[in-house]
Amino acid sequence: MDMGKVEDWLSVIPSKYTRKSYKHGILKFEEFYQKGIETLIKSEESGKTIEKYYVWLKEKGYLQNSCRNLVNAPIQFLKYFHTTVEYGKKLGIYRSVRTTRDHRLTI
Repeated sequence: MDMGKVEDWLSVIPSKYTRKSYKHGILKFEEFYQKGIETLIKSEESGKTIEKYYVWLKEKGYLQNSCRNLVNAPIQFLKYFHTTVEYGKKLGIYRSVRTTRDHRLTI
């Protein structure tokens, strides 16, 4: 997998934490897709592929907020390269769920 365009895209993101999250999302997407994400640039099937990726994550047992974060990375990557990503709103990809877990504060 050629990460050239991915690295170019990541280099313009100011937050190192966002870069790390996006890189993880791209790697997870490529695990699902079995090809480089660059092959979806300008593809008319990009939306359908994103929908299938979201469903795949749900089947793997990821919770809603994790799915949302992992799906956001390939969507933002494709938008950066002017690829229209149309997916079904009924899936609720960008829906958030309030967490009930306690998180330790870090300073």
